[in-house]
Amino acid sequence: MRLRRGISPVIATVIIVAVAIAISIAVAGWLFGLWGSFATGSPQIQVSAAKVVYETINNTDNDEIEAKLYINNSGGSSDTLIRIEISGNNKTCVLDENNLGNVLPFTIQANTTEIVSTGAIILNGTTCSLTEGDIGPGDNILVKLYFEKSGVISVPTVVSEGIAGQANSG
Repeated sequence: MRLRRGISPVIATVIIVAVAIAISIAVAGWLFGLWGSFATGSPQIQVSAAKVVYETINNTDNDEIEAKLYINNSGGSSDTLIRIEISGNNKTCVLDENNLGNVLPFTIQANTTEIVSTGAIILNGTTCSLTEGDIGPGDNILVKLYFEKSGVISVPTVVSEGIAGQANSG
């Protein structure tokens, strides 16, 4: 007759508890995105502020706007801003490398905060589809930022009024 012996109930309980703890840690890491940021170093993009200034240019028919975006990347890798849309009153201004090549694409390095400025965008329908009267000071608008890795981030803001000749300062 052969004697068969298994593991003791105490050891079996310890193994089951250890496996349950390991599974719990894995699930928590997956739910909170810890493993993705450690393994791939993904970007964590946040827009802390978006300011759009409307400026009336005296003695011309071309008023202008300027957008300043305060972007923080607290993640482990860089991301690239490839497109900006400014929408208000059922009109949208699309800015990308075709009409804003001196600014876009714009790379935001890991663990940095950047200020991205579009510079003066003349509202004559050439640079973008907005023209004078489409948006103005006090209007609620939506600024959408398109990133290569982080996708689309929408930031609602109100257009402020600038002082003639100072749209590109501070």
